[in-house]
Amino acid sequence: MIRRMKRGLTCVVAGFALLATSLLAAQSPSSWQHLPDETVLAVRVNAPNKTIELLRERTRLGAELLTDERIEGMVEKLKEMGEQADFDEMVAELAKLGLKPEDFKLLGNGEIVFSLIMEERPQRDPLFIGLTWVEPGQEHAARFFEAIGKGVEEALKEDDETMRRVDFDLNGVKVMHLSQSEVRKHVPSDFWNVPPEIWEGTEEQINEFFRNRQEAYEAIQPAKVDQSNFMVAVHGGKLVMVNTFPQNADDVVKMREAAGGREIDFDEVTGAKKATALLGRFLQAQGRPAQGGFVARMAATPGLSDAMPAGDRMVEGYVDAGRLMRAAATALGQQDEGGAKVFRAMGLEGLGAAGFALTLDNNIMRSSVYVGLPAQRTGLLTLLEQRELPAVVPAWVPNDVASYMHASFDLGKAYEVIKKLVIDAMPEAREGFDMAEGGMREEMGITPVDLLGSVGTAHHWLYWGLTMKNPEDVGMFEPPFDIQQSFVWRPTNERTFNTLFDRLKAMGEEMGEHGPKIVEEQGFTGLRADEEMGMNVGFFHGRGFLTMTMGEGVTEKTLALLRQGQAANPLANEAMFRRAGQILRLRPNMAFSIDDSNKSMLNLREMVLTAAKQAAGQGPMMMPPGMDDADLPPEAREWMEQMRKDQAEAAEKLEKLIPTREEIDGVFGVSVGQVYVTRQGIIIEGAGELAPKR
Repeated sequence: MIRRMKRGLTCVVAGFALLATSLLAAQSPSSWQHLPDETVLAVRVNAPNKTIELLRERTRLGAELLTDERIEGMVEKLKEMGEQADFDEMVAELAKLGLKPEDFKLLGNGEIVFSLIMEERPQRDPLFIGLTWVEPGQEHAARFFEAIGKGVEEALKEDDETMRRVDFDLNGVKVMHLSQSEVRKHVPSDFWNVPPEIWEGTEEQINEFFRNRQEAYEAIQPAKVDQSNFMVAVHGGKLVMVNTFPQNADDVVKMREAAGGREIDFDEVTGAKKATALLGRFLQAQGRPAQGGFVARMAATPGLSDAMPAGDRMVEGYVDAGRLMRAAATALGQQDEGGAKVFRAMGLEGLGAAGFALTLDNNIMRSSVYVGLPAQRTGLLTLLEQRELPAVVPAWVPNDVASYMHASFDLGKAYEVIKKLVIDAMPEAREGFDMAEGGMREEMGITPVDLLGSVGTAHHWLYWGLTMKNPEDVGMFEPPFDIQQSFVWRPTNERTFNTLFDRLKAMGEEMGEHGPKIVEEQGFTGLRADEEMGMNVGFFHGRGFLTMTMGEGVTEKTLALLRQGQAANPLANEAMFRRAGQILRLRPNMAFSIDDSNKSMLNLREMVLTAAKQAAGQGPMMMPPGMDDADLPPEAREWMEQMRKDQAEAAEKLEKLIPTREEIDGVFGVSVGQVYVTRQGIIIEGAGELAPKR
C-alpha cells in the first residue's frame, strides 16, 4: 500500500497489521450491513477484550492461561527474547507520534473489518478497493488519526517527490489522502522474449539481437506507471481506511500512449476517485437503516445461514466466490485464451457464495465453512459427488491414537476426470498420457486407473503422536521428531496389489542388494524402507487391507490391529467418541475426524521445545561430514560457539514463555469435524471442547 514510509508511520501500520490477526468480539451490525453490494470479500473479527472476558468466564483456558498477569508476563518475556535496543527504538518512535505500545490494545474495543470491493472495467483488469475499519472509540480514533498524520509528515520529509498528501472534506468529515507514485522504466511483458528463429542465426546475429534489445531498453525514459492510494478518516468512533492496489502497468502505459503525450489522470486511472466515492457512500450510510448490501445478499444464499454455528461470533466472513471466478476467467481470457479454456473446464465458475464463522458456544469452540456449489456441477467440482460414509470409527482403531480421520474419495475417478479435462483443453497431451500409462503397464503390469481405483474409496488415517529425538543425534535437515501415523484402505481388487508386489519382488531380485525387499509379516506381504528413506516406513497388503505406516514400531502395531480386526480397547467405545457426538451433530459425510486435543497440544509443546534445542545444538551452519568445530579457523569457531550460546539462551527463554505441561494438561478436550455435501454446497464444520472454568 505505502512502500516507503519509515519510522513513525511504519510503527503505526505495523500495529494495525498485528491487531488485524487477533480474535475479536463485539457487534456493530449497522456498519457491517452497510458494505456495498459490489463487495466480493469481507471479514469481521470481534474485540479481543470481550473475547478474553468470555473465555475467562467460561473456560480454564481463559481463567488460567489468559489472565492479565500471564499476558503481561508473556509480553515481558518476549521483550527479553528480542533485542532491547530494537524495542526501545520502537517505543521512542511511537512516542514521537503520541502513542505507546499498549495503546494498540484500544483497537480491540470494537470490531475490525476488512473488505474488498471489486468493479469490472472494460478491457482492463478489475479495480479492487480495500475498505477497512476499527472501532477504538471517538477519542482514541482521533489520536490514531493524528499519529498517522505525523508519520506521513515524517515520510514526506524523506520523499516529497513520489509521495503526496492531500487533506479534504468529505460530507463534513476530514479525510487524509496519501498517494505513492511508482516511477520507473517500463517494458512490455514480452520485451525480452526471443523469437525462435533468432537461435537459428549466426553467433553474431544472436549477439546483435541482444545488443539492439539492450539499447532499446536504455533508451526508455523512466515514467510514472502506477499510483497507490490510501485514505483515512474518523467517523462515529471508527477509524475508516480505504486503499487501492497496484495496477497493471501495461494498461497504464497504453493509456498514456493513447493520450498522445498528454498527462493522464492517475487519480482516475488507479481508482482514487472511485475510492473517494466509496468512502463517501460508506460514511454517509452510518446510522441509517441498512437496505440490502453485500452481507444481506450473501446471508440470503440458500443453505448458507443455516450452516453457520451457534454461539457468540468471534470471526465471520463472506466471499462472493462465483463473481471472483468469473472475473478471473474473463481477465485470463484477455491474456491467454488457452489458459482460460482450461480454467473454464474446471467448472470453478459454478461456485456460489461462501461464508465462514468461528464462535464460542458456552465452552465449545465451533467453526463452519460453507461454499455454494449448486447441483449440476461440472469439471473438477464433480469430484465432490462421493459416496457418504457413516460417522463411526472402525473396531480395529484403538483408544490410544491422538487423532483418527476417514475420508471418502474415488482416486480412480479423480484421475479420469483430470485426464479428460487436460486432454479436452490440450489434445496434444493425450500422447503423453498414453506413453506414461503404456510404460507403467509394461513395467508393472497395471495402469494408473487400476492402481488408484483398486485402493477403494474409504481412506483411514491414524495419528499416534510424535516421538521426540535426542537433539544431539539429529542432523541439520532432519526433523527433531518421528511422526507416528498409519494410512489404511480396504482394496476393491487385491489382485492389483498382488501384481504390484510380485513385480516389486522381481525388481528386487534383478537389482540385488539395491533393489526393494519384499517381506512377509503377520500374514501380510509388504515392503519396508527403513534404511533407504532414513525413517521407519512400511507398505503392506493382505487380509483385505492395504496400509502404509510411518514411525518406529507403527508397522508392527498396525498389522497386529488389522490382523485381529478388533482392538482390545477400541476408540469407538471411549467416552471421547461419545462426547464428540454430543458437541457436534454427526451425520453421514465425505470426511470425519476426531482428535484428542489435550494430547495434541502436549505433543505440540514438546515439538516446539525440542526443535529449539536442536537448533541450539547445531548452531547456524552445518558441518561437512567428518568435520567438527576443531577444524574451523579460530574466528569462525569463536563465532560458532557464541551463536550456539545465544540459541541455547533463546531456547531456555522459550521454555519459560510456553505454559508447562501441568498447566496445559486438561485445558483442552475432544475436537471433532466433518465434511459433507448437499445439493446446495459443501459444508465443513467442527467443534472443540475447552475445559470449563474450575
